[in-house]
Amino acid sequence: DLESQVTIECNIAQTHHRSVMGTKGTKVQGITQDFGVQIKFPDRSTTSDSNGDINGSTDAHPGDIIRITGKREKCEEAKQALLDLVPITESIDVPFDLHRSIIGQKGAGVRLLMNNFDVHIELSPQEKKLDVIKVTGAAQNVRDAKVAIADRVKELEADRADRELKGYELKIEVD
Repeated sequence: DLESQVTIECNIAQTHHRSVMGTKGTKVQGITQDFGVQIKFPDRSTTSDSNGDINGSTDAHPGDIIRITGKREKCEEAKQALLDLVPITESIDVPFDLHRSIIGQKGAGVRLLMNNFDVHIELSPQEKKLDVIKVTGAAQNVRDAKVAIADRVKELEADRADRELKGYELKIEVD
């Protein structure tokens, strides 16, 4: 076992290390246990002029390189698992007038989405009134959150159409 141990490098921008590690390192600990590898993050540097490249960049900033030690195939699987945790940001088109309903009372609706899918959701500022919601997190979590938001939008639009139908009025003049 000792002879088959290798150390490979995984290049992830240092700005993403905190989200890749998870709260108190839980995500990294899970990967370490699942694949039987050791993962060493570099010390946090005060200046990072990293451009955020992912995968095999030869001019990587030393603070971006994560070292994974273990059996080669397990290291490669662990590297892919780490890369899958790198946060991405995607935008969703949602009419601005529905943003308040998605946020919910005192932010409860948006907080629930963020906690359930482990993502960060950023809505348009009140003064800009843009029809865009930005979702940031691991790729799979972002996809799941986008589906949930799309379902919520359909639900809200159906409620709006129902309210319009209930508010229908017909006036007839009778002699």
